[in-house]
Amino acid sequence: CTATADAVCGACSAEFYENAGACTACTTCTVGTNYESTGCQEGAVTQNRECANTCTDCAAANREETSACTATADAVCGACSAEFYENAGACTACTTCTVGTNYESTGCQEGAVTQNRECANTCTDCAAANREETSACTATADA
Repeated sequence: CTATADAVCGACSAEFYENAGACTACTTCTVGTNYESTGCQEGAVTQNRECANTCTDCAAANREETSACTATADAVCGACSAEFYENAGACTACTTCTVGTNYESTGCQEGAVTQNRECANTCTDCAAANREETSACTATADA
């Protein structure tokens, strides 16, 4: 502003957009809750930031989180969590063998090679074989 002329303003500052002739602060996305679907655009083309995308919940999908959700990008989920295996694109809970009834013949395998745990083996009944039991049948080993 001078003695003979008013100041001339340019485009809105960073993180502000033009709204009905006034510069309005852009919406801020909530980190960990949502991330931007449309960025804040200052200058000749103006629009507010939209935070319409909900962050992916890797834990709810039984997956490891390899990258957290930020204000500008969604979370990135990796391999299935422990005790889950990949089954047709979803992480499925591994079968649990029943202690004292059966034990695993194939373990639950997470990660790149995935398969469910198999509990096909029946525990040996030492008493029925007239033998002393030296160790009890567990979920992972026979008596």
